[in-house]
Amino acid sequence: MNLAWTGFQFHLSKLLKERRVMKIIQFASKILYLELPTLGLSVLPAWYKKAKARKHGESFPLDLDGRATATFKACMPLLDSFTSGYFFTLPQDLQVRQLNGVAQINWSGENEPIKIRDGTHTSPDSVPAGYSGKAWVWINNVITKLPSGYSLIVCHPMNRYDLPFITMSSIVDADEIMHEGKIPFYLKEGFEGIIKKGTPIFQVIPFKREHWKSEKNDSLIGQAEKNRYNVRAQLEGWYKKNIWKKKVFNNGIVKL
Repeated sequence: MNLAWTGFQFHLSKLLKERRVMKIIQFASKILYLELPTLGLSVLPAWYKKAKARKHGESFPLDLDGRATATFKACMPLLDSFTSGYFFTLPQDLQVRQLNGVAQINWSGENEPIKIRDGTHTSPDSVPAGYSGKAWVWINNVITKLPSGYSLIVCHPMNRYDLPFITMSSIVDADEIMHEGKIPFYLKEGFEGIIKKGTPIFQVIPFKREHWKSEKNDSLIGQAEKNRYNVRAQLEGWYKKNIWKKKVFNNGIVKL
């Protein structure tokens, strides 16, 4: 038996299987040169990219006092939050100025990227602490389509509290097509500056609609304790090796 040929067949079969199960999210826009949603790796925050995986340049997983040296950069759940789904980005620069305590936003170009929203669409109770009560909306010019039975979580880019705004969250049944629309957001109080083109403004994560029911299961306690023991028996990497599952989001869009 030709082992090389057998190995090739195995890998080909695996690739074809992965391709068969890969779901397709479709994007379109009437605006010719508008950049369509992108992957999280292309909009990782600068503070995350420059962070070190270990404190103080350590090369060992524990310091001399036996404390872990790993930083948030080694946290797989955090990385997943930055790389799951697709990211809608700002199509043009926005200039924000404060005049008598009220934000004024200006831009150049033909397309309107944002609008002010009147008070009938929002409640004062929905304004996050530290953000201006003046409600704005992103003008979303991208049409989105999911496979049947799937919906989208639409949210502020996860863990991006460094951004000078916060986008409100929602769930959209996008298998019936999420047409162009308005996504509410609030500006940080007192913010002045330029919000650059390409800044991620909201994140979308597809999920399958299913029926769920909660149950009490005390047997989980023993498994959790076993996991805690195993985590501490290894200096690092147990979660990544034993629990973590790779999430695959590809981008088949060719930039103009």
